[in-house]
Amino acid sequence: MEISIAYATLADIEFLKKNDSHINKQQLKKKILEKEVIIAQVSGVSVGWLRFGFLWDIIPFMNMLRILTKYQRKGIGSKMVEFWEQEMRKKKYTEIMTSSQEDEEGQFFYKELGYHESGKLYEVNENGVAEIFFIKKLNVKNNDYQ
Repeated sequence: MEISIAYATLADIEFLKKNDSHINKQQLKKKILEKEVIIAQVSGVSVGWLRFGFLWDIIPFMNMLRILTKYQRKGIGSKMVEFWEQEMRKKKYTEIMTSSQEDEEGQFFYKELGYHESGKLYEVNENGVAEIFFIKKLNVKNNDYQ
């Protein structure tokens, strides 16, 4: 299985719109142009995406990580997060964040990748399920990247 991870381009917009109902096309286009969307492909076929922004405009925050069901549990999500973390290190960010609903398996995935629970918000969705926030410190050395 040949997995490739890269920033999304406008050519990916139809795949993303078909599969990501949490963002409108105009916002999605802006995020692609800002290089805030990452795409995973298996043998040239798009199978997942990672979308991020910035909390308080200074802390990279992963808003969404999705892998199509058929491709889950094959290491693609981990590779996408690793790619994102590496890109954030290159830009000298020393911490990153994400979140997961308390009833989702995602929380265990993030913990396995070294993210630590940093708090919860209650009553943020119609189901009354808490949102768990995670943070990860990145080791950034001044001479690692130019």
